[in-house]
Amino acid sequence: MLGAAFLLLLGIPPGRAGVDELAKAAGWRLGDQLSLAGLLYAQGGQDDKVEQLLSSLKPMTDAMQIAIKPLPPRAETSAATYADVIHYLIKGDGADVGSELAGKFGKEAGTLFEVAIKSNLLILLYQPGTIRASARLSSRA
Repeated sequence: MLGAAFLLLLGIPPGRAGVDELAKAAGWRLGDQLSLAGLLYAQGGQDDKVEQLLSSLKPMTDAMQIAIKPLPPRAETSAATYADVIHYLIKGDGADVGSELAGKFGKEAGTLFEVAIKSNLLILLYQPGTIRASARLSSRA
């Protein structure tokens, strides 16, 4: 995949359909790996794994001419760090990567980036039973 992305960015057209598919795959991978790195960073004690994830994206982001800005500084509490990382991913500098992807490679690539991020966040935020519990609470109001 990376080799094809390099060909694409060097101006060697593999065909429009191939370009679209590569951009969509890259969008998903960037969102997936960036959100995993962010969540590991927020968890703490995983800095080597965070660096590995971010470093693995560098050849792709360089080829696509997309910059990933640093994760936010760690806050005083784990909960505050998680909140800052989530904001970074869905509204801040991390989300800007998706906007840049959409601008350069089409809306679908940017959307897949966003869906990959939110899929990983869902794993963190969803706990079985929370939907039923919140429905019971709202029905009592």
